[in-house]
Amino acid sequence: MIFRVPLHQHREILGEVLHRLAGTPLATLMTVLVLGAALALPATLLTLTDNLQRLAEGYAAPGTLNVFLEPSGQAPTNLGSRLRDQDGVTEVSHVPPQAALEEASRLLALGDALEGLASNPLPGSYTVTLAPGQRSPARMAALAREWGEWDGVDQVRFDRQWVDRFRAAIGLLERAGHITAALLGAVVVLIIGNTIRLAVANRRREIEVVKMIGGTDAFVRLPFLYQGTIQGLLGASVAVILTVAAVAALDGAVVELATRYGADLRLRGPSASEAGILVGAGAVLGWLGARLAAGRHVRALEPQ
Repeated sequence: MIFRVPLHQHREILGEVLHRLAGTPLATLMTVLVLGAALALPATLLTLTDNLQRLAEGYAAPGTLNVFLEPSGQAPTNLGSRLRDQDGVTEVSHVPPQAALEEASRLLALGDALEGLASNPLPGSYTVTLAPGQRSPARMAALAREWGEWDGVDQVRFDRQWVDRFRAAIGLLERAGHITAALLGAVVVLIIGNTIRLAVANRRREIEVVKMIGGTDAFVRLPFLYQGTIQGLLGASVAVILTVAAVAALDGAVVELATRYGADLRLRGPSASEAGILVGAGAVLGWLGARLAAGRHVRALEPQ
């Protein structure tokens, strides 16, 4: 087992592995860059997902429901007072059809283009404001369903609905990020495994000699485990740098897009703990790839 190897031999083996990696700088650099790119893709995707979740959580719902009346009929005379009597309602304002038409003309910048209409196609409506403690999505959805069944009411809509759809899209994006992380994590294991396989093949004679003088498979595997772990660490460190660079490159475009929608969002890169988790995951994947490859190929080598 690895813990049965004396500490001074661990130091010697680690120094030898570092020397070998430094002796092939181009191959080491290419391997580390490929590993970094593979780990940076899911890391960037999950970082962007985290930023979008912050945007959704920070959205302050206005707590208003728009109760649209049936366009072809007259609303019940007591509808306004009935809405005011509901639990949690703090304000009810009536929007006549003409006011709705003027507002639509203003928002769409149509000017006087709607004045020639034979009739007003827009219905009247009530804008209902809820108390802060009544603005949960579940509560607003329940009120919308209840009021939508009242006589004279065509439909009820509230601003929180787009946030729920947005969160559902974020959930899908987050799941895609986790799947991508799993797939590319497997790719990292395969890349390191292939690198270790080639290293074992290049040191075939040395391994046979070590086994001939009594070296165990666990002892022979140790340098390759160090090599895989170091490559995983370096690749994950490169992934952190690439993720930070990608977030910085996207920040300006995201800020401009968020501003157009009246939101304030600046992208935040991975935190120190998130970067540590990524580096740790790279080390584990490197160790796993080396363990699988070295375990199989070292075991197959026996002194002739």
